[in-house]
Amino acid sequence: MEKLFAGQREEVEQLLADQANTILEAVDELVEKKMDKKLDEKFNPVITKLGAVLKKFEDHRDEDIAGAEQLRRHDDQLQDHAVRIKKLEAIRNP
Repeated sequence: MEKLFAGQREEVEQLLADQANTILEAVDELVEKKMDKKLDEKFNPVITKLGAVLKKFEDHRDEDIAGAEQLRRHDDQLQDHAVRIKKLEAIRNP
């Protein structure tokens, strides 16, 4: 009889342990989902603002690149004008 009770007790203890594990897993899953949701709620505005800042940064970079190219073209034109002026002055003042 003792063996029968001991066997029953072990089975009940195992069932309770399995049930506790299942409950803990479900609670962990719920907590994880809630944490993910809270993190999303907190980080989504930050990521959105970072996206806007990055866009402005890229726009400024593109403007800087375009400005540098225009500056190089102007520099080339100035050098060309300087050469032409020297030639004209050489012709005028031999």
